[in-house]
Amino acid sequence: MTFRGRPSLCRLPMVVATVAVGLATAGCGDNTASCPRDGAGLPLCAISADFISQRPGAKLVYPGGTVVSTTAKGEVVGIDSTTESTVDRVLSTTASLGEVVTWYQSQLAPQGWTTAVASAEAGGFNRGREGLYISPSPGAGADSSVHRVLVTYTISARR
Repeated sequence: MTFRGRPSLCRLPMVVATVAVGLATAGCGDNTASCPRDGAGLPLCAISADFISQRPGAKLVYPGGTVVSTTAKGEVVGIDSTTESTVDRVLSTTASLGEVVTWYQSQLAPQGWTTAVASAEAGGFNRGREGLYISPSPGAGADSSVHRVLVTYTISARR
């Protein structure tokens, strides 16, 4: 219906909803191949779960550990905030958390990562927009000699 050549206001909610869905899904999928890159080769657009899962930092696993679970989340860009993309990997190992942290430090330092925290309780390493964090994970299981370790690899939102 039109009134004096203007569309009906009844259609306005539908138009607004269509535009909102279009904006919300614009970052979906892995469009990182067509994005410009920063000096480290990281995309300057929203980073997908697929992209971050393929990064070397996301694939680095302590050799004495068994992967229990892996969860990847892509970057979410909101109106007021942006969440970073992450890969969380839970490992089961008989090694202490300190031994795991020391191993990651020995692997990351030669690749230009800096140590933010390295102790028997936690580890944190950074390289530009990338971060790798190691902490205890709940649920050690029945065998008290087996520890669960959470390894989180992140790429922070574009700067």
